[in-house]
This record gives sequence, structure tokens and C-alpha cells, in this order.
Amino acid sequence: MSDETRSGGANEHRWRRYDAVEKRHATFPLVREPRIDTLDRKLVIAVAPCGAFVDKQAVPGVPNSPAEIIDITAACFEAGATFAHIHCKTAEGVLTLEADITIDTLQPIKRACPGIIISGNVADRKEFADRQLFAEPLEEILKVDPDLFDTYTLQTHTRTQWKVTREGLQDQVRYLEDRGIKPELQCPTFIGPKNVQQWLIEPGVLRMTPYFVNAHIGKDSIPITLGEPFSAEMTLKGIHMLPKGSTKGVFPCGRNWLPTAIIALTQGIDLIRLGFDDAVYMYPHRNEQAETTLAMVRKIVRIANELGIEIARVEEARAILGLAGTATERARQLAGALPASDAALA
Repeated sequence: MSDETRSGGANEHRWRRYDAVEKRHATFPLVREPRIDTLDRKLVIAVAPCGAFVDKQAVPGVPNSPAEIIDITAACFEAGATFAHIHCKTAEGVLTLEADITIDTLQPIKRACPGIIISGNVADRKEFADRQLFAEPLEEILKVDPDLFDTYTLQTHTRTQWKVTREGLQDQVRYLEDRGIKPELQCPTFIGPKNVQQWLIEPGVLRMTPYFVNAHIGKDSIPITLGEPFSAEMTLKGIHMLPKGSTKGVFPCGRNWLPTAIIALTQGIDLIRLGFDDAVYMYPHRNEQAETTLAMVRKIVRIANELGIEIARVEEARAILGLAGTATERARQLAGALPASDAALA
């Protein structure tokens, strides 16, 4: 045996000794790295299956009647979605704020999807900047079912036709919370999180915790069509500007929704919203429309699972968003009519 071979064998023997193993671990400490817990949380999947202004002529897969909306929401619930944001439509596919159609669409969804969180959006009369924006149709709905909505979407900054003021947003928040409906504060710009902090959190207007604040990224909101790395940087900025003490929600929108969603998942967000209300094309570089919102939900569930992220079940989603009990129970608790421990028993 050559001297070289004998020398190699001796070196191998030395590296197998206990002190040599410890030296290797000290030099290359991969096995001693501490856990990174960013992804160690349950993810709430929200669906927005039917955009307010998306019809079958442009997007064949969009649900365009109450029956279709109910069916696709139930399918998404079965796939892991525990939250639904619905724009109701007539049997002919026309967007409507009629109380009867809203109730006849959302109540069957609640029955088909036990415990699902219903997010309201029946805003109308955009010339108003206070509760008049939505109170008239909402009052009619709540007369029939005061517990229909768990959350309700509000804009935090003026965008397109929306008119948002400090006093108006505060009035909207008070109106909803007094009815046990959690304001869902949608931030379509970088000014939105600042308005939430300065207009609602610091003066103590928001009372229902954790605050429910979402970054609306893409479409006509925070731009993500600039190309990389700018789109990724804008996405990260939108997420990390969300106020402390709030759930971290993201609505990835437009052609770049899928890369945006993946970036958001890596940041340990609490909620992600998917569907034709926010995006149409499955991939940014192809003219391939998603067949249904269900296809988007299944894709994100698979990606989340590959990242080791668990999908929240209904009761977990309600705990994450602070939505125990019904709206009526939450309103009574907020008003001090019930101790917190007794609210769920009302």
C-alpha cells in the first residue's frame, strides 16, 4: 500500500473520531441552526369567487348566478377555504345589492359550509364617505339575518370611485362594530396602513381585536407589474407596512397574483384571498385563464403544504381572526352586556 493511501486512511480515521465530528459541526453548524418560525402558523384561505364586474363573456369560468356562486363556494370550502367574500348576482348574472338575493345566496352558503366566515360588501352610492355608503342595503339584510356577516370590507384610502375620509372611515367602523361585524380594512395603497394606524388605532376607534387589515396588492392597487425585482419589493413593502396587532392578510391581484401569493406565504401571513374578484389568469406569462376559483385554491393549498404551512380549519380561522360566536353575541360583548367568558353561551 502506498504512503498516500495509508495517509488517506489515517485522515479518514481521525475525522471519524468524536472530537473531529464536533469540530466539523462547529465549522459547518447546519445541524445546530435554530428553528425559523416564520411559517409556523395556520393559514386562512379566503375565496372571492365572483368579481363584481367580471362576467362570463370575458371569463367563462366565473360563477354568474346565485346557484353557481353557492356551488363554487361550497367546493372551495371542501378544498380548505374557510372565508368567503361574495358579490351577489341575479339569475341573469347582473351585480345586485338587493337584500333578498343577498340573503338567498349567503344563507345557503352558511348551511352548506358550517362555520364559514362570511365577508360582506354591499357598498353603494359612492358619493358618500360615511356609513351611507352601505348602510341602506345592509340594514335590510340585517333585519332578516343579523348574523349573516362576520366581517365587512372597508377601504382605507381613496381609490378609483371610492371616497375615504378620516371622519367617514371612523363612522363606518363604529357602525359595523356596534353590530358585531368586524371591519375588514383593505389597504389598496401604502397610505392605507398609515391611515389605519393614525385614524383608527391610535385614537382607539377600532375596538375589535385583533385588527383585521389586508394588503390589496396588484390590479389598480399596490403595483406589481413593474418587473423583478421591483414587483417582489413592492409586495414585501405592502405586507410589512401592516400595523402591529393586526392579522396579516394579502389579496394578490392581477396577472402577477401567483408569484405575489408565494412571496406572501414566505412572510408568515395569516390570510390569503383568491378568486376571480382579484385575478383571472393563472400565470403571469401565459394567456391561460383559471378554470375556476377552485383551481386557484387548490394550487395555493398545495404550495402552502409544500412549504410546511398548515391550512386553518373553520374553528382555527375564527380564532385567528377573533370571530368567536355570532355577530349578535359579539355586539353584546363589545357593549359590555356580557362578560367575555359568557359571550359564547348567549
